[in-house]
Amino acid sequence: MKIDILELINGKKDKMEIHTEISRDKFNFNDKEMTFLGPIRFSGVMKKKKDSYVLKGICEVILTCPCDRCLDEAVLNLKFEIEQQYSTEELGLDVKLIVNNVIDLYEVVEEYLYLNIPLQIICSPSCKGLCSYCGVNLNKEQCKCSDEVEGEVSEQEIDPRFLKLKSLFK
Repeated sequence: MKIDILELINGKKDKMEIHTEISRDKFNFNDKEMTFLGPIRFSGVMKKKKDSYVLKGICEVILTCPCDRCLDEAVLNLKFEIEQQYSTEELGLDVKLIVNNVIDLYEVVEEYLYLNIPLQIICSPSCKGLCSYCGVNLNKEQCKCSDEVEGEVSEQEIDPRFLKLKSLFK
């Protein structure tokens, strides 16, 4: 979403209120496809500060993606602050360049979104995940292999180089 800030650059305004919604369908994060459940809501203000301009605001996003433990749908409600410095001249890596009196709000929102998504996304804190042997979703049903696996692992399944270490756990 492009926002024209010409009035702020010309000095006609000392600050510019920005309240907007950005519509997107999909978002990729760490090879995981996420779906937006609604628009991205941004509410903030842009002010002139010496030789640059500062955008400050709050962003709210609702995303859905597969749970990292059980692969069921997980919903993420994110609310985070955005603070970004802009300039008409190149001032450094942290300062975004204003081109043709326009800023790209979605570019900044996307960067902050990457920073605010947790590394592990789970559907609930009590998620049990999938059985590592049969693949059953342990939130929905109890698998039969868990009793067999927990008790004893057969010596055929153990790498022969590690067989002597088995005696340490008895």
